Amino acid sequence: MCDPEQATLYCKNDKIYFCEECSEKIHGNRDNAFFIGHDVVDAREAPLDYGLCSEHKRKNEYYNYSTARAYCIVCVVEGA
Repeated sequence: MCDPEQATLYCKNDKIYFCEECSEKIHGNRDNAFFIGHDVVDAREAPLDYGLCSEHKRKNEYYNYSTARAYCIVCVVEGA
């Protein structure tokens, strides 16, 4: 919803960044049971997104700081 560069909050359930005003509009609406219990945290606590592996088309979940490269589980198991 909001620009990640300007957002201060992140909803782990929606996987979206929010400014405080937008988050309150959506998550503060207690009449909508769908949003009750969503885990809204400081934007700095949002999970890192390394994209998809170009070879295996799986989510990259591992990052190697020495090679500055992200890897999917298949790459890790196969020793890529």
